[in-house]
Amino acid sequence: MGKEAVQEAKAPGKLAKTVQAPYRAERACFLAARNSLDKAVASLERLERTAERQPSILKTMQEHKKTSPPKKEKTAPAAVHDER
Repeated sequence: MGKEAVQEAKAPGKLAKTVQAPYRAERACFLAARNSLDKAVASLERLERTAERQPSILKTMQEHKKTSPPKKEKTAPAAVHDER
């Protein structure tokens, strides 16, 4: 329009800072939530890897039931109490 282009940009004024404040606070909350979710996901992945390495306790118990010898029946001693 006949004027030269501005070479130096002005710093944001008080109004711009006031308008930006709620957005910055909201962004900070979202970033904090995202970081905590990332930590939770990492923790779950670590638990899954640990669970894959360890054998299942339920499976071990079921196998033990199948391979354990049959229980012996208790027999009463023969006539020990009759002698009195």
